[in-house]
Amino acid sequence: NNKGQCEAQCEHGCKHGECVGPNKCKCFPGYAGKTCNQDLNECGLKPRPCEHRCMNTHGSYMCYCLNG
Repeated sequence: NNKGQCEAQCEHGCKHGECVGPNKCKCFPGYAGKTCNQDLNECGLKPRPCEHRCMNTHGSYMCYCLNG
């Protein structure tokens, strides 16, 4: 940039994250992978994020209860 500072470059970009170093992405919550292009299945994490049922969504998850 014009202030004499270096700016990180990621050759393949960071789909759901930001470039923090040469070809190094820091993914936003809910995403994973070298270019942050993979949805993280939070429902499979330990400890489980939901007390009852968990539904993975794109970049997040939802908790819900069974009827009854």
